[in-house]
Amino acid sequence: MSYAAFCHAAERLRLDTRAYAVDTRRGDAHAGHYGEEVFAAVSALNATRWFGFSTLVRA
Repeated sequence: MSYAAFCHAAERLRLDTRAYAVDTRRGDAHAGHYGEEVFAAVSALNATRWFGFSTLVRA
């Protein structure tokens, strides 16, 4: 959610920037664990809204 907020702000402010989200996209002990559908949803949103400046890194 925080990455989406960052990208939304960059988009609204028309910032000349590159953004990278580095995450395993599997969750963790604090946020909880989640399935592949979460990465698919984030990836789809990124591809339609922020593809010009945002890159998802799965690592």
